[in-house]
Amino acid sequence: MNHNFEKYLFVAALAAFACSMAVAQNHALSRTYIDAGYYSSGLNIPGDNQLTPVGNAIDIDCPGSGTCTLEADQSVQQTAGYTTGNEFQIGFYLDGKAQLTFQATGETPSDGSSLVSSTREFLTIPKGTHTVQIGVESQNGCYVDNYSTVFHVYRP
Repeated sequence: MNHNFEKYLFVAALAAFACSMAVAQNHALSRTYIDAGYYSSGLNIPGDNQLTPVGNAIDIDCPGSGTCTLEADQSVQQTAGYTTGNEFQIGFYLDGKAQLTFQATGETPSDGSSLVSSTREFLTIPKGTHTVQIGVESQNGCYVDNYSTVFHVYRP
């Protein structure tokens, strides 16, 4: 594919995404939740883009009435990819359901070395208690060694 065409396609997609976003609104931080860990033998992530939970399920709270904005800052170290084109995605589960915000973060290196990928996602959630957990998927399989997630809950 022509590299200039790829650049224009990316800019057009970015512009369409920006136009679809809601008007900026001031938010106040209400809660922060942190989960981080290390799998000494690596957590096996199967291929075929099978969603796999990583880390602990965490209960979060959206206080008051109305809605909150959930921010998920996620970082994952993947390793042991032995095929080329092994795309890796990070996202999260909300109340046991994978959100449609899983983001491709690149390819796990094919030489067996490791790579740290990260994402930041935002989602409007209703008031009350919810369960969140990081999730990943891999096209051809890999292992997760380290992970960290910070969930921020904001009130508009």
